[in-house]
Amino acid sequence: MHQGPKGMYDKVSLWMERGAVGGDLSTVPGYLDAGEERRDIMSGAVRFTGNLGPLSVNLYPHGLSIYGSLPKFLLGDNVGTLSRRDTARAVEALSDALHVDISGADITTLEFGTNFLMRQEPRLYFHCLGELSRMNRIEFEQSLYYQGRGRKKPFVVAFYDKAREVEKSGETMPYNLNGANVLRYEIRARGKIASRMKRPEVKAATLADKQFYRDMVGLYTDSYKAIQKVMEVKTDNIGQIKTVSDAFDMFVARLIHQSGNGQISAFLDELRGADVFKDKKYYTRLKKRLQEAAQSGGVTVSDEMLSELDNEVKNIGAYY
Repeated sequence: MHQGPKGMYDKVSLWMERGAVGGDLSTVPGYLDAGEERRDIMSGAVRFTGNLGPLSVNLYPHGLSIYGSLPKFLLGDNVGTLSRRDTARAVEALSDALHVDISGADITTLEFGTNFLMRQEPRLYFHCLGELSRMNRIEFEQSLYYQGRGRKKPFVVAFYDKAREVEKSGETMPYNLNGANVLRYEIRARGKIASRMKRPEVKAATLADKQFYRDMVGLYTDSYKAIQKVMEVKTDNIGQIKTVSDAFDMFVARLIHQSGNGQISAFLDELRGADVFKDKKYYTRLKKRLQEAAQSGGVTVSDEMLSELDNEVKNIGAYY
């Protein structure tokens, strides 16, 4: 159900040093809604905080921070995302609203993704998506996240039911998406974005750069490709069993499938916690063997839902 080229930018965090705008940010509070002055109890530092529509703005003695959804700021809702040209318009509109040129502001957080109109409910596609190397797989009823195992989460891969998210926020879906199965797939980067994208810097103006946009699309599609895909286990293929080994393989594959995609990683984490193997390569070997067991013996078939999701992501890459 691909709908053609789409925008991809969503939420951002911007940071601008006071010196970058000549040191004068004194007029900014006058353009904010619900503004108030706050003092940090520990440091005594004073900041002014307020809103610019859906954006949160904080004015510190040393600079200015802005966070929120650019699509909602420019278009009035955060269901859709922005193309690079629309993002340039949003940066210009934001600069006009604050009376400060923020095109040179550093991007410190960036959400990049889009919506897919699917045949089934979004949550039903999660079973197609297995493990992602060096990332924790965390699944909820209406969302699926991959994130680093450390305290900091500089990169997150997320899939979720956009309609349910909008419903929980008390907002409404656009009329043309009412009742639609809207799966959102996005990547979220925070901190050291320039290093991740192999650039000297990433500014607000960079978001409109054609090559940067293409590189973000590449990171987006590559992140999806790196996820181990899980085929659907057959339930009507008993006739394929010829030996005891065939039956054993089918039984193990079904157990792994039924226990959830995170079961292998959970078991490996348990072994690591008990320091079972002194040689770390054994964990990798065991993981590979368990994954092979999950799909061995001819007990798997090509999953139509996985193919549908694959095609949606491939089409995004093909347009840019």
